[in-house]
Amino acid sequence: MTPAILPALVQAALTDAEPAVRTAAAEAFGRLDGDAREPSLAAALADPAQRPAALLALGAARDVNPRALAGLPAADQRAAFWLTSRRRYQRAAVFVRRQTIAGVVGGALGFGLGFGLLALLYYDRRQTLTETMAPAAIFVVAVVMGLLGAGGGALVSAARALGQVIWQERPWVGAALGGAVGGSLAFSLILGAVGLIAAQAPPLWLVSSLGLALLLGVGLAPGHLRVRLITALAAGAAGMILANRFGLALDFLDLEAGLTGAVIGASLAWALGAFSKD
Repeated sequence: MTPAILPALVQAALTDAEPAVRTAAAEAFGRLDGDAREPSLAAALADPAQRPAALLALGAARDVNPRALAGLPAADQRAAFWLTSRRRYQRAAVFVRRQTIAGVVGGALGFGLGFGLLALLYYDRRQTLTETMAPAAIFVVAVVMGLLGAGGGALVSAARALGQVIWQERPWVGAALGGAVGGSLAFSLILGAVGLIAAQAPPLWLVSSLGLALLLGVGLAPGHLRVRLITALAAGAAGMILANRFGLALDFLDLEAGLTGAVIGASLAWALGAFSKD
């Protein structure tokens, strides 16, 4: 009975007017161990007009049965994967948008408060500014870093969300990879600004930003909010300590850098849960 229903499922996956029905049929085809060798699907793959729909159906079948792509050339397997990923993004656009907004809020709070706290602690320890200028300078640091953090947080969270959409089978892996890639770009810009102010060589702040991105990418990966808060706090603290020691090489104490990173990590983790229903 099972083989007899496979052609009907392929037909529904290729031609039904409702996208949800096409996806459900393709997934059912995969659960029944259907693959690219099914004659009706092989015929669709050979037809240029039906080929995109066939690859899309195979991509959905792959989600429930990795063997659904068995026998296909590597280029066709990649095409099926990316076509399915694009459809997932279209379906998950609201989720990605909410995550991006959450990143704006979390990044602004985290970098604004974190670097404001860092400036306050540094001033209190060094007394390098006049008493009148200290509050104004600290406020300016907080505002500027908050604005940079808003953009950086948006990039990190959007990339994290896209990773979850693409790797739905293991969303925490997608979140970690996406967060690390997005963070590499975002933190390079943010810490680059700090490095330029401190006249540091680009390789130094690039190393520091990559380290922070990798650690925070993993720290923000867990789906459970409480676990994510803990891991992001710890990863942010570790990342900023490493950045302070081996990247920016500024005159901050490890405790000061760690508190800054903890605030950044915790703020992003909190915002992702509070604003995006993640």
